[in-house]
Amino acid sequence: MFCRRKRNRTADHPYIKTPMNAFMIFRGEQRKKVIEDLKIRDSAALNAVLGKMRRSLSKEEQDGYYEKARVEKELHSQQHPGWSATYNYGRSKRMKRSGRWTPPSQCQNLQSFI
Repeated sequence: MFCRRKRNRTADHPYIKTPMNAFMIFRGEQRKKVIEDLKIRDSAALNAVLGKMRRSLSKEEQDGYYEKARVEKELHSQQHPGWSATYNYGRSKRMKRSGRWTPPSQCQNLQSFI
């Protein structure tokens, strides 16, 4: 399986998880209950149900999760000052186009693919 974390990890920038957002905190608290009640195993379906549950919460209950996410984000920034999510995911190198189109009959590398 392809894993970016191992490939882009360096001594200067080890892999650091991003802080959880409000939905991730809600999902962590409610996941086991929903699995036991509804017997859902599919992750996408489970997240859809949890999303509907979270949207149905009152404004005050939702604000509680936003506050927890804000506190976690502040704690993360204190533990890892100057950290950016770009450290986990390296910049991709884009292929440069030559600007000229070469017909397949003139391409020397074409024979290796045939």
